Amino acid sequence: MKNRLLIFSSILFLISITTVSCDDYAVHKINKTITDSFSKQDQAITEELTKLTIDFAKIKIQLPKYYVKTNHEELTSVIDFIDENTQIHLNNIKEFEKSNKGFIIFVDSSNVFNQLLILGAEHTYFDKKTAGQYLYLLERQLENEWIPRNIQYTRLESNYLSNSNVRILKVKYETIINEFTNYTTQYIITTAKKSFSILVINNTGEDFQKNIVAIKLL
Repeated sequence: MKNRLLIFSSILFLISITTVSCDDYAVHKINKTITDSFSKQDQAITEELTKLTIDFAKIKIQLPKYYVKTNHEELTSVIDFIDENTQIHLNNIKEFEKSNKGFIIFVDSSNVFNQLLILGAEHTYFDKKTAGQYLYLLERQLENEWIPRNIQYTRLESNYLSNSNVRILKVKYETIINEFTNYTTQYIITTAKKSFSILVINNTGEDFQKNIVAIKLL
């Protein structure tokens, strides 16, 4: 049990260090540059984004067509205004890309601050009881990571979702940074073969739960 908690505390930690802020100036600059940056990609990968195969997680998942695959280098090139929290987030993405467990990021083609990240993790088992323990660890980590960065947050939802093939812990937060509201939702997912995390960050509140609970196993 202790080892499982240690493994999943590292996954839960992702949500505590990964959040972005976005003001009107930043959105304006992004909307001005994002079309040119991603237009060449959109036509090529739109069909893939309808039904994606994530090899390191051994799943197939459907995502909206307007979410496009990107990486740290491309994100950095299109964001002209980078505050402290955004820089921390970009640094985290750069580190995630080095992971041998697997990492991929998709962004809304009209606003790159709306993101969906999938991160591989060491395989482990959890159930409803241990999910509650993981949630406790997360709350402690948020106190340590978000409060010093002046991020106000409210937990909107915490759910344990499971069927015969997949176990999912969902945690959703509303965050306020510099008077701007965003939403961060993390899904910690384990199957018979793999464990991974899906992190959804946006200003709309959309958490893609229907897409995520409908994942197909490979």
